[in-house]
Amino acid sequence: MGNEAACTLKIGKRKSIGKALLETSEILFRPGDGSPRVKIPFGAMKSVKAVDGELCVETSNGTMTFELGPAATKWREKILHPKSRAEKLGVKSGMNVSLLGEFDGDFLKELRAAMKMITTRKVDAKSEMIFLAVNLASRVCGACEPGSILVTSSVRDLAAGKGFEWDYAGDHTFKGFDEPVHVYRLRWSS
Repeated sequence: MGNEAACTLKIGKRKSIGKALLETSEILFRPGDGSPRVKIPFGAMKSVKAVDGELCVETSNGTMTFELGPAATKWREKILHPKSRAEKLGVKSGMNVSLLGEFDGDFLKELRAAMKMITTRKVDAKSEMIFLAVNLASRVCGACEPGSILVTSSVRDLAAGKGFEWDYAGDHTFKGFDEPVHVYRLRWSS
């Protein structure tokens, strides 16, 4: 989310001036006086209220009050109703989307819940948005031996008919991906 605000944090009778950051799944507070940082995951929040410019967050450790001014209400809404990754990327219900590459299973579920049509392996002419899986490409490159070129099945399929020859290099498990990925090695011509 990336929201940041200079504010005062009240915990019981203590007050600390610093910066609060509203992240995707937590609030972080960095005191200006060198005191320990405060981290509150959304999952640890029992209640969140915005009253008179104050964001009151109740956890099992007590209530923490952030004096945010007008931003308190916006922060409350973002905590209670966080946007999905698809929404943050501008995907709207009913859009036609093309995906090239291998994607995280949770992200695919988010897209399928909102999409009218999802095309994989090729770009459909009706696509309003195209996603390219660059994170997987980085992981595949990291698994590559010196002097060789590894690609996923999606890239191999996109290169079909271009004169390349491929050898199956097995299924690989990569960080951030639930399912094993089919990987192919480019066969070098002599």
